[in-house]
Amino acid sequence: GKWMGKLVLLLPICYFAFIGWFIIVHTILLIKESFLPQTPEYVIAILLAIPGYMVARYGPRVQGRYSEMMFYMTIWMILFLLIPLRSGHWIHLLPLFKSGWEPIMNGSMSTLSSYIGVEIVFYIYPLLQKKQYAVQGMLIANTLTLFVYLFVTILCFAFFSPEGITNLNQPLLFLLKNLEFRFLERLDIIALALYVIIVSRTWMPYVYCSVFSTSRLLNQQHHRSHTLLYFIAVVASVYFFQPTWNQSDVYRKFNQASIVALLIIPAAMYVCVRSMETFRKWRTG
Repeated sequence: GKWMGKLVLLLPICYFAFIGWFIIVHTILLIKESFLPQTPEYVIAILLAIPGYMVARYGPRVQGRYSEMMFYMTIWMILFLLIPLRSGHWIHLLPLFKSGWEPIMNGSMSTLSSYIGVEIVFYIYPLLQKKQYAVQGMLIANTLTLFVYLFVTILCFAFFSPEGITNLNQPLLFLLKNLEFRFLERLDIIALALYVIIVSRTWMPYVYCSVFSTSRLLNQQHHRSHTLLYFIAVVASVYFFQPTWNQSDVYRKFNQASIVALLIIPAAMYVCVRSMETFRKWRTG
């Protein structure tokens, strides 16, 4: 129904808006700590909002081109991780099941939040010209992500000792600090700068889904004004609340609720669709 549909639409609007805001705030704190410690947070938010608005105000076609371009520009970073791999001690990985399966399952649940974003497929799929390749594209993308995460995890555990890695907040960045070249001393700074670009591919689709939903809620064809208002709200929230790392950790717990959207919502929608089809067949037959 019309009113029930609008009421249900409020849930993904709040969900996408909050996840996008959380990732932007996390990026701001990372930039402030690593590059601009004396710069206010709202200034960094403005610097992120300008290019973010230029990309997020358009549809999935522009964002897809942006993501593809950033992928080819940053994929070479994985090659530098092969250098510290020679200095790793594989004995640190043994024994494999020292504490049983319970820590492995707990780690799997925490890693599952890194795969959020699959729900954006519900917005992109109707716009695809070749829908028969959608499943293959999702499987390839998530498999590549899985291999990168697995490679980085094994590398960090092999490079650092089991006791030393627990004292590091960002093991990968600390590992990059140990890499030096004659022409380059701080590889971690370049990696962080490129990491900010990579993360932008994450929060821009969330912003788009949020403002696209608000435009549909208000029966408007374009969402550019909604995108502008969203970034103004982000800058204003950062200016007044001045988020910290402790607050970011609290928001991360709310972010784990996205696992519900990742697992339960698609299953619930499938059951709902199948039930409606069965009801129609029973009513007509």
